[in-house]
Amino acid sequence: MKKLLKRLQLWLYIQKAKRIYKMTGKQCFVVPVLTRGEFSYQIITNQIHDAYNRKAKKMGNKQITYPELLAMCVYKTSPGTTKERTL
Repeated sequence: MKKLLKRLQLWLYIQKAKRIYKMTGKQCFVVPVLTRGEFSYQIITNQIHDAYNRKAKKMGNKQITYPELLAMCVYKTSPGTTKERTL
């Protein structure tokens, strides 16, 4: 039963990432995260990735490169476009 719930949760996050991509035209990544001992997922865009790297650089922490982000994501949308999307 837990495995089925995890699959459903992943499917919902993938659908949400696709919806964000359709609305904004920006690439999204679905990344697993560990919160309070439970695995969950988080949607990361390139803007969030850049903001994290800027903050990590200021604090002296390790930055996450694009290939590392690709290695840790379980789903990614196609690369973003430069034109604004309309629905």
